[in-house]
Amino acid sequence: MGLFRNNLPKLDQVLKPRGVAVMVSSRHHCMTTRGVHKHGTQMVTSCMVGAFRDDPQLRREFQMMIGMPV
Repeated sequence: MGLFRNNLPKLDQVLKPRGVAVMVSSRHHCMTTRGVHKHGTQMVTSCMVGAFRDDPQLRREFQMMIGMPV
């Protein structure tokens, strides 16, 4: 989450958008080979600011566009 929190203010400052939404989905090696041993596990990290945080309809639209269950 630090990656997003550190960079979103810069995007906002330079681009001046109404909102920014970032979502990263990844597979973590540690979840499949160490400890949990759960293959196919995905981790999802997201951060939304501005209109994406404040407007539930816009947030749902974004999530649907990227194929995330609402």
